[in-house]
Amino acid sequence: MTCLNLDRHVLIPGLINTHTHASMTLLRGLADDLPLMDWLQNHIWPTEAHWVNPDFVGDGTRLAIAEMLRGGATCFNDMYFFAEVTAAVARECGIRACLGLIVLDFPTAYARDVDEYLAEGLNLHEALKTDPLLHAAFAPHAPYTVSAPALERIARLADDLDIPVHIHVHETAAEVAQFQAQHGCRPLERLDQLGLLSPRLLAVHMTQLEDAEIARLAQAGAHVIHCPESNLKLASGFCPTAQLDAAGVNIALGTDGAASNNDLDLFGEMRAAALLGKAVASDASVLPAARILRMATINAAQALGLADEIGSLQPGKAADVVAVDLGWPETEPVYNPISQLVYAVGRHQVSDVLGRRSPTAGRPAVDYAGFERNSSASARLGRKNSPRMLRVKPAVGRSNPAQSISALLSASEVNPTMTAANPNVDTQEIAKFEQLASRWWDPDSEFKPLHDLNPLRLDYINEHSGGLADQHVLDVGCGGGILAESMALRGAQVLGIDMGEAPLAVAQLHQLESGAVLDYQRITAEELAETQAARFDIVTCMEMLEHVPDPASTIQACVQLVKPGGHVFFSTINRNPKSYLFAIIGAEYVLRMLPRGTHDFRKFIRPSELDGWTRAAGLPIRHITGLHYNPLTRHYWLGPGVSVNYMVHCQRDDQA
Repeated sequence: MTCLNLDRHVLIPGLINTHTHASMTLLRGLADDLPLMDWLQNHIWPTEAHWVNPDFVGDGTRLAIAEMLRGGATCFNDMYFFAEVTAAVARECGIRACLGLIVLDFPTAYARDVDEYLAEGLNLHEALKTDPLLHAAFAPHAPYTVSAPALERIARLADDLDIPVHIHVHETAAEVAQFQAQHGCRPLERLDQLGLLSPRLLAVHMTQLEDAEIARLAQAGAHVIHCPESNLKLASGFCPTAQLDAAGVNIALGTDGAASNNDLDLFGEMRAAALLGKAVASDASVLPAARILRMATINAAQALGLADEIGSLQPGKAADVVAVDLGWPETEPVYNPISQLVYAVGRHQVSDVLGRRSPTAGRPAVDYAGFERNSSASARLGRKNSPRMLRVKPAVGRSNPAQSISALLSASEVNPTMTAANPNVDTQEIAKFEQLASRWWDPDSEFKPLHDLNPLRLDYINEHSGGLADQHVLDVGCGGGILAESMALRGAQVLGIDMGEAPLAVAQLHQLESGAVLDYQRITAEELAETQAARFDIVTCMEMLEHVPDPASTIQACVQLVKPGGHVFFSTINRNPKSYLFAIIGAEYVLRMLPRGTHDFRKFIRPSELDGWTRAAGLPIRHITGLHYNPLTRHYWLGPGVSVNYMVHCQRDDQA
């Protein structure tokens, strides 16, 4: 039997990280100092789509567990793909975990649809029933990424299985406003309508709350998971923790993932929660240190339904015990140990977990050549345990994920397909459409949306330009000529240009069949502008800006090509979560309206960006409209709302 002398230490229950995405440690530092939506849409989602697989989750989870144990966390509540891999790694390392049975409305590398997500999750839940360390919770991502029918199914299953529901809710003001505009209610109200507002609900973030919502949370017995450092770093907003606490709502702490927080340090979260809570409430007396410590221990255990096992040091409970050395200069003298734990202690002062001396105490916890750490989170009082060794090494025979991810994003900033001869051409995009060219004029092929949209676009251009008849028109990025030919049939003198040889050949062949009179050239807009400046009355550029390396260059060329006072029309796709779901997940994967890989989400263009480019070029926007589609009726229409596809009418200034 080993006896430890802990005369300058305080013993506390193992800390509980109630919200994290453990394997996102491999994305730590990948995209910092960015607003939430920019961070998510332009960096995290594209990187995950490329890299996330079981190996990624296994490597990232091992790294996360090492960091959490080193900081005194003996249990974590996770939300990420391939939860069965996270479970296996947690079991191997001897740490307690609640595994998120993730659900989304759209396919990922993990599952194709809601049915498959739920099937995977239920299988894992069944496998964990007899595991003393591992538990499960449903983990639908958010109300805006999981439909009402799916959430309703989850509510019923959670009731039947008596397990928690772990979900992001009210993370930002923009998210709440957009949801309310689309559904006529706030996200929390929708969860309430679907039967999810109950003691099983773990509502993560909750930075946007009204008084009535706080009262309803308290009445329902729901739990709020507060992630102060992540919310601060992403400028998401402030969770009203003092109000929630005063109302009797149980609050627990989480770090969020290392991609948005950069560490999994619960001592840092405790300090941030205490200071932020006082500042938001303008009251230094609220949320005293003891209340904050509860958020990282017994409150967290209550939220996970594990308060009978962990969260406090009591006979009969699991011996998830952590020793913190208060003998460091930064925590002396000690007037109040709890105050020191919340306001002064750093995670480097954790010396022992479950009574086992940590060989890395006071030294960096991670050595990328391989490291080891004694850990166990399964011991009960009086139980004998042998130390478990946790090892994290780069995977043999694979590139280092972190290095590869950085290389991927660095490469995306400088498009390797751009050449001196064609300064605004992406050859990969050209090749993509070359392969599909033979089906361009098949109205039931992948190009069916272009055929269905064409009458709407044609009428919009005709109306806003004052009429196409007898006008000199340039169609930039004409592809197989669907729009170009229809404008020629309206009496316009049309030139269609594109850099794809096969689409242009198809356009010319179809021209012979239709009898339309127009010309086609294989040339860029920039090159044509050198010889044909101010020649055209109307310039159209449909669904092309998101396929070139430099959209602003194309816009500038359009300005040069159109006559003073002439009209220019652009059609493109907005960049936000809804467009990702509709234009990529919906159109390419679920409805299969377009070939997979047609669009790159990072190249989508917000209306504000397009407006900035056109104004800078002397081409102010005169009108904007949304292009909408109902998948049930298969009906397209133009109208207000530009959250996905949209079309703009610009007119060149006379001075341009």
